[in-house]
Amino acid sequence: MRKTAIFFFLALGLLACQTENTEVQKGAEYFDLPAYFKAEAQRLKEEAPAYQKVIWAKGEVDSISGETLDWEKELAIFGREQLHEPAVREDYQRDSVALENGYEIRYQSLIEKRNLERLVLEYGPKKELQSLRLSLSQNNTVYAGQSELRYWPQKGYQLHKDQKVVAFDSAQYRLHLHFLAH
Repeated sequence: MRKTAIFFFLALGLLACQTENTEVQKGAEYFDLPAYFKAEAQRLKEEAPAYQKVIWAKGEVDSISGETLDWEKELAIFGREQLHEPAVREDYQRDSVALENGYEIRYQSLIEKRNLERLVLEYGPKKELQSLRLSLSQNNTVYAGQSELRYWPQKGYQLHKDQKVVAFDSAQYRLHLHFLAH
């Protein structure tokens, strides 16, 4: 009986040492900003919505209306961050919050020197993206800047940027673009 117990524990120990070929459990999905905005640029190119763009820069206001834009270039500022890349995922904390008519997913940088400080995605009741908000920061010995970007897939976007360049005055820029009804 004693030999059987020893054999049993020995076999159990050997089984515990064996490695199984199991799939690594994936963590939470991270939003792919470049892919999303590439698809949005393509969609807008095909739909060719009329738009009105208002720009406030250095105390002056300019308004532009039209029907064609290089949407890939226009939306490039939104799709620069590589949050979905495995190498930077651990630099962000991902949380989700239930809302009355949907939910929000928030990514907050855990690293002080990251350009993307915060990303907030708001989804509706049918899991459709309703708005996207980015908080960006860039600081070095020559330049300091803060940007707040907001994008609404069917409505337009806005950009608020404050910047300070060494030996120059600080500047504020505001840009609002909204799609006009077809």
